[in-house]
Amino acid sequence: MAIVLRCSCTLQNIARFIPQYTHEVLIPLRSYAVKGLGKIGGKIGVKGSGGPKKKIDLPVEGDVKKLIMNCSGLNYMKEGPEVKLKEDHEYPEWLWKLNTERPTASLEGLDEDSDIYWYRVRKYAKAQQRAEMKRFKRFIK
Repeated sequence: MAIVLRCSCTLQNIARFIPQYTHEVLIPLRSYAVKGLGKIGGKIGVKGSGGPKKKIDLPVEGDVKKLIMNCSGLNYMKEGPEVKLKEDHEYPEWLWKLNTERPTASLEGLDEDSDIYWYRVRKYAKAQQRAEMKRFKRFIK
């Protein structure tokens, strides 16, 4: 943004200030963006306006027959029937061999040469460092 100043002067009649020529001078000017007016009344930073959004409660299926025959919530289309569940032998074999167990929380069972071991070491070190910073935060001030 620039401010335009008009300097006018006369050589013949300075007392009457009759402009004979005009110069425009551009002076650079920095400014911040204008703050919004906020809500009605022009108040900025109204209390309670920035809270978290409310969670939407989705309806829960309670019919046992529908739960046994269909996979509720899997259909991503707005309209149409729910996805029907098939017999176990109609699904591929690899689906039943997937590892669904949670990984071990300790480092004792892992090999020190594996990437997972060092990833968890780094993760635990960061968590410990955050806990120490939180504990000693009151002494920093």
